[in-house]
Amino acid sequence: MSSKIVTALGRTKVSHQNAVHIRIGTAQSLGCNANNIAINRSTIRRHKVILRQRVFDDIKVSFNPNCPLTVHWDDKILTDITGKGHVDRLPILVSGDGVSKLLSVPKLESATGEET
Repeated sequence: MSSKIVTALGRTKVSHQNAVHIRIGTAQSLGCNANNIAINRSTIRRHKVILRQRVFDDIKVSFNPNCPLTVHWDDKILTDITGKGHVDRLPILVSGDGVSKLLSVPKLESATGEET
């Protein structure tokens, strides 16, 4: 499974089960025998995990600023990852001399100043 396919499935929020159906249909339409290809939920999930780890490792290696950084944070109300309702999140960024990087966007239990 290529990184472009994994990325497209993730960005369009396709579940692992639905990804199985898409991959089988795609393989058959390209003339491949779907019985000869390992297509199941766990294989798709494993490929997603491996790809995300590679991307994380690449970002970690490539982000090596040689300047002082400033940490920025501000709590935001965003749509929950499940798509049901809204949650408070705290985007954390660092920036300095032409460098900026989003470090994390953790969910907050409450939007109080103490929690932030």
